[in-house]
Amino acid sequence: MKNKAVRIIIAIIIALLAFSPVSAEKAYASTQNATKVPVLVYHSVGSRDKGKLQISKNKIEKQLNWIKKCGYKTLTMEEFVEWYEGERTIPKKSVLITFDDGYQNVVKNAVPILKRNKQHATMFIAGKWVGHSGYVSKSTVRKLQKGSVIDIESHGYALHNRDNKKMPAHKWSKAKLKADCIKMTDLYDCTVLCYPWGATSKNLRNALKETGTYRVAFTYARVGQYQGTKNKYATKGYSKYTIPRITISAYDSWTSIKKWVKP
Repeated sequence: MKNKAVRIIIAIIIALLAFSPVSAEKAYASTQNATKVPVLVYHSVGSRDKGKLQISKNKIEKQLNWIKKCGYKTLTMEEFVEWYEGERTIPKKSVLITFDDGYQNVVKNAVPILKRNKQHATMFIAGKWVGHSGYVSKSTVRKLQKGSVIDIESHGYALHNRDNKKMPAHKWSKAKLKADCIKMTDLYDCTVLCYPWGATSKNLRNALKETGTYRVAFTYARVGQYQGTKNKYATKGYSKYTIPRITISAYDSWTSIKKWVKP
């Protein structure tokens, strides 16, 4: 009889703790569907900060640890797209981590941190740069695609190579842009595009639509050329081919991420 009474008391205490205001608030936050997602943009990850695009391993480690500490779910690209298309709900605290260009040092320096933290990210590779010095090889891409913490998507095949000093998005015909997009799908099964420099055009967006395979595309703050610091959250209010992202600059301290990823 005494043991039964003790068990009842313990059960009551557990129930009270589980339904305390703080616990209830956390439970609600974890299940509430997100209405906006910070899509973070990184590029190179080196031993030190270098210019705007190369962030140090130490700095990104602090930022990824912060994301984990704050309880954010790091989305796969499939999860993000399905949320955008209304096919799934995601926690209010969700973030999409992206790496542009396909630097090999991301695999060396960032992937181990992602694995340790059980986090996920997406790498947008420039097809024409694959296998060149400093960039991922085809074999590395295949290994990542076979089961990793990094999804592989498109940064265009040759869209990141200027054509007579002009951006292909603004110069090429729709047919040529479409062929470039299809090539990345054929080579690497890509269904998402990240515009180099954030540059897009009506021709490029129509080309994506006509492929029938590209589900979304990312720019920077708004349609047009690279917009620098004009960062914005991704929401379902944006056209599927002009979803904005947030640049994480090596010029800033690691705490700059706290503006977008909050406790």
